[in-house]
Amino acid sequence: MSDLKSTLTNEIEKVISSSEFQGRLLSLLASSPVPVMTKRKFARETGLDEFSTNEHGDGVVQKFVENKFIPSVKFGRHRMIDLDGLRIQIANTRGE
Repeated sequence: MSDLKSTLTNEIEKVISSSEFQGRLLSLLASSPVPVMTKRKFARETGLDEFSTNEHGDGVVQKFVENKFIPSVKFGRHRMIDLDGLRIQIANTRGE
């Protein structure tokens, strides 16, 4: 199980570090007036839907949330991507 988690973590880091993903993510954050977004829409907007592992179109994003690679908030039964938290996380990693 540890090997699987390590492999998954390595694959996620490759996706996150790709310039295409980063460009889409920054564009999404700049244009979104709403502080939260569904996992499905986030996957579609960032281009991660092609890597999906389930019928909802959010397999990779779901793993990002589960492993706390991206911030999320829960509204009732729904877990949403916290775009404001993601902006802060990006700013902190850049040292801004």
